[in-house]
Amino acid sequence: MMSVEAARDAYHTAQDAAQDARDALVAAREACNAALEAYYATYHAAQDAAQDAQDTAQDAQDALAAAREACNAARDAYYAAYHAAREACNAARDAYYDAQDAYHAAQDAYDAARD
Repeated sequence: MMSVEAARDAYHTAQDAAQDARDALVAAREACNAALEAYYATYHAAQDAAQDAQDTAQDAQDALAAAREACNAARDAYYAAYHAAREACNAARDAYYDAQDAYHAAQDAYDAARD
């Protein structure tokens, strides 16, 4: 049977791991939100540039194509950042659940050791 001190240490270790996992989840969520804001800012800037280019003469066609390419590149960068942030969120969530399971196991061991 686990001693009360060992159970308490395991409980605190699990609690720290759960907090670290929650912190990682918050950081990943913030990274995802920042990527989304960057995408929207770039997309709207490219969209405005495309509209301006359409309002000009034939020589503006090259600027329109470049704005479309910039928009597509921004979208591709956003999707890459979004998927990376989503993977990080999922990993942080999984780590949080693992830490939560360890916390509950430590709590059970602590309760058993006290009895």
